[in-house]
Amino acid sequence: PSLYPSASPSIEQSTQPSMEHSLQPSIEKSSQPSLSPSMECPLGTALFSIEHPQKSDQYLKAAGIDRATWRIKDVCSGEVIDQCLPCSVEGFKSQTRNSNGSTRHLEEKFLEKSRCLPVNNEYVLEVLPAVDLNECCGFDPATAVMTYNSVVVKDMASNSIFADDSSSNDAVYFGEREMPCPSETPSSSPTCSKMDQEFNLCIAVDMSGSVCNGDTGSECTGCRAAFLPMFFDSECRDSSVNEDTCCDNFGIVQEFSSLMVNSLGDFPAEKSFSVVQFATNAQLAGELASAEQTLTVIDRLDYTGGLTNHASAIQMCQGTLPSSGDRKNFIMLITDGISSEPFWDPEGEAEEAATSAKSDGTFIIPIFISPYANDWSALAFMSRLSSDGKVFDVTDFESLNGLQDRLVDQVSCS
Repeated sequence: PSLYPSASPSIEQSTQPSMEHSLQPSIEKSSQPSLSPSMECPLGTALFSIEHPQKSDQYLKAAGIDRATWRIKDVCSGEVIDQCLPCSVEGFKSQTRNSNGSTRHLEEKFLEKSRCLPVNNEYVLEVLPAVDLNECCGFDPATAVMTYNSVVVKDMASNSIFADDSSSNDAVYFGEREMPCPSETPSSSPTCSKMDQEFNLCIAVDMSGSVCNGDTGSECTGCRAAFLPMFFDSECRDSSVNEDTCCDNFGIVQEFSSLMVNSLGDFPAEKSFSVVQFATNAQLAGELASAEQTLTVIDRLDYTGGLTNHASAIQMCQGTLPSSGDRKNFIMLITDGISSEPFWDPEGEAEEAATSAKSDGTFIIPIFISPYANDWSALAFMSRLSSDGKVFDVTDFESLNGLQDRLVDQVSCS
């Protein structure tokens, strides 16, 4: 059967929840029939449905389709209402395989996932990278169509999404509450009670060319003038910052790094910070020290340009963290791209370095800046580096500071 009605339904995505009755609903009603008319819901509820052709994991892997998972959360409480379940090997059609074991053909069938949800409520739909191949059964991120109350909430074929479990920037909201969520007094303190947790944190700062090159492809290794700086012209250089900083984007990374040290430095616990800078190779910028000393190190960072070597960055950071003691060790990896060094296997080496650090008890937190909000492959790679699969991602450097509270929570509550 066809995935789509003969005319396109009305789709309106909301990036913020509608908390007052006077606001418009997150999605508009459509005159088109529901894609899932076969199930009737009790009074006071409406049908949420996900439909798509189901393919086996072997088929998806052979076809190069990235795996993803989804969940629905209550906007007010944050409670997970529904989520994709792990795969079962039962129910797949017989397959013909190539000699190398990849699937050449699989008969498709139409899969429907349905659930009745209360109508007087607002929900957020999140689609995230799947860390494990079998984490989410049969969900094809390239074709899934999601509907609620006869309206298309998300058509993955036309515009897919990723959202980490704390972010609402790229998530899709649907449903409507008659009353706003119960009010809570905002707090800058962590949501857990571990502010006294002693820790060591290594901040790995990306200095690769992509930070400053404005998508020109330059490695930006020549940001400093040999003489007469006022007449120096470089495609990577912004005149609003000094030569050490090179460009506005790296200045923002420095500001964000200082913001995190200041925020975590206020914790009533013993803590130390180290700083590693990386591009083609990693360099130690500052050993474990106090927050005040670390702020000076960050301010004096000298942008280098180059390629991106996450493996070297993680290894260098891990070398600054003690292997014994009561403190929790963290690595905060701030980067704007996937690995490109070492040339023989950049991503494999990065994952191996991350696995080694995690096996020593270090908690890795990737912070990823990418203008491509739905860069599935890059986000999945970052998720594999992460200790818990979370990736704190933003689409531009200016949005980094908005991650502050969530990252403070991550350090204090992990």
